[in-house]
Amino acid sequence: MTQPVLPRKSPFPHSSNSGQVAESPGTFTTHDSLIALVLSCILSPLVFLVRNRTMLVRQTVSRKAPRTTRSAFTLLEVLVVVAIIVMLAGVGGYYLLQQYEDAKVSLAKVNCNNLSTQVEAYKLNNGNYPNSIEQLTQPQPNGSSAIVPPDKIRDPWGKVYRIDPSGPKNGGNKADVFTTTPKGIIVGNFSN
Repeated sequence: MTQPVLPRKSPFPHSSNSGQVAESPGTFTTHDSLIALVLSCILSPLVFLVRNRTMLVRQTVSRKAPRTTRSAFTLLEVLVVVAIIVMLAGVGGYYLLQQYEDAKVSLAKVNCNNLSTQVEAYKLNNGNYPNSIEQLTQPQPNGSSAIVPPDKIRDPWGKVYRIDPSGPKNGGNKADVFTTTPKGIIVGNFSN
């Protein structure tokens, strides 16, 4: 027992019923249904493309170009790094120079104490203090050689150390050997 084919409405309202005689308008046969199926398979992607045309355009516009790897820094990045280095060097340089000056003052104090010892040795050998520090670099009046090399009588700022044989800063117990810093501070073989 075969099932009868029920008439269906054509998706195409103006389709003709070719080869069929007594069909009511708006119905189609197996032959027409095959044609409709083929047409719908062909036309449905086109209808989909027409309906989604804006979506396709959006997809092509929003696609990103493939990323390329950078092999260098930009000028702005380099300038930022240089600015940071300059600021750090400025702050560090300020503190470094302050420590450098403090080290020069400490060195001058140590050199004054060493020269004071040599001045006392000169007094023991010759009976009196030298009139200037330069006399320590010359042959001694008693015939002995120089006590101090010429480069040891200069302070860290390049000036020659000075001597005061009366020793007012040491209470008259020994000669004062001293120098003055560029800031005007007196540094010597005495406590400040």
